[in-house]
Amino acid sequence: FFFLMIRRPPRSTQSRSSAASDVYKRQVHGEIPDIYRAQLPDLKKRYEAIIESFKPDKTIELKAATRYSSSPPWKNTFVNLQPERTSAMYMSERDRFTKDPLSRIQFQKEEKCKLDSINNGRLSHIKMSNSLLFQRIQESEQKSDQRTELFLKKKGLRQYNYEQRCHLRNDYA
Repeated sequence: FFFLMIRRPPRSTQSRSSAASDVYKRQVHGEIPDIYRAQLPDLKKRYEAIIESFKPDKTIELKAATRYSSSPPWKNTFVNLQPERTSAMYMSERDRFTKDPLSRIQFQKEEKCKLDSINNGRLSHIKMSNSLLFQRIQESEQKSDQRTELFLKKKGLRQYNYEQRCHLRNDYA
């Protein structure tokens, strides 16, 4: 079998002999067939309905812009940015707007006191565990000293008994 391959010109070349231009030349321009002409009014209505659906509604009332685009607008929009109640940075409305200039840093003082108490608790725990270890070390040293004393006493008694037996044998011999 022999296949004939037809070479097409590159797309950038607009040659009159290309297949695409031949198809374009065969199309009828300017004339609409009678079959489609009857449907034109219906197509225009559908097209206009689609275009109209994308236009904004004329009855929409414009609202005044609010901070951070919240709707409904908040009395105090700072509420939107408040930290959680469990956070150390949380401040109630009363605390936030008092005339005390140091009220803004009160939570920092409280946080510092809290951290200090935690650290003091850790230090006291470490001191207590160190004192317990020191007591155990002293007790073990005392026990070992008592054992060595008992061992020396027993050794001395054995030596004394041995010497006494030796003297008794020498006296009678």
